[in-house]
Amino acid sequence: MTSTLAAHIRPLLVLMLVMVTIDVIGRLVALRRVVPVSDFLANMVSWGVETLARNAVFPVRYAAFVLVGSLVPWQLASHPATWALAYVLVDLAYYVKHRWLHNNGLLWALHMPHHSIRTLTADSALRLGWIQRLFDDFFYLPLALLGFPAWTLLMAVELNHVYQWWCHAEWIGRLKWLDPWLNTPSNHRVHHATRLEQVRSNYGSTFMIWDRLLGTYQPEPAESVTEFGVDIGYVGNNPVRFQLTPLYRYVRNALS
Repeated sequence: MTSTLAAHIRPLLVLMLVMVTIDVIGRLVALRRVVPVSDFLANMVSWGVETLARNAVFPVRYAAFVLVGSLVPWQLASHPATWALAYVLVDLAYYVKHRWLHNNGLLWALHMPHHSIRTLTADSALRLGWIQRLFDDFFYLPLALLGFPAWTLLMAVELNHVYQWWCHAEWIGRLKWLDPWLNTPSNHRVHHATRLEQVRSNYGSTFMIWDRLLGTYQPEPAESVTEFGVDIGYVGNNPVRFQLTPLYRYVRNALS
């Protein structure tokens, strides 16, 4: 299992390197700005810790999906149609999870590290909450009751996250034919805005259809969103600090 996991992770690492390189070049050409080195290093350190932690608990995550899947007497065959359906349902589950993360005080504190970024770059997609990412996959467990193989679901979850890398590329402008239906840099800029009414919109990972159906879709205003961050203010680029400060503030306020 470990060797199989590594074999699937390596292509993702290569893809990440390619996308970050494209983002660096695109940002320089389109915006005449460089990717802030301090942001990049903080994002990569944060991602490294998260990756080590998620790999350490992978057997637990995998076993949970196998166990839940064993509760039903059928399993869907490995087929392109099965993978496509799994991806669409994972994206719907992501929408529900993401909306919950933004509207529950404790979950928002765990998700806030991702929104602590002030500059949107492809590598900023890797700045995710450490604690959140330890239990993230369990939001998708109900899908195992539909008969999807554990590996199919877990890979769909990973690919669903990979899709979002390009949505953090600030230099990509509006995409007239894609913005209404897919998560794009324009839609995601709105989601990362400092204004609360904008942050609580565009929750979808790949498809905007869920936001449009459930009333949370918000197109980018005429003037592009350029200010990103959270209402507690900038907490710096120390990974430990931006990971734990929101949770500390939540607990302090809950106890006061």
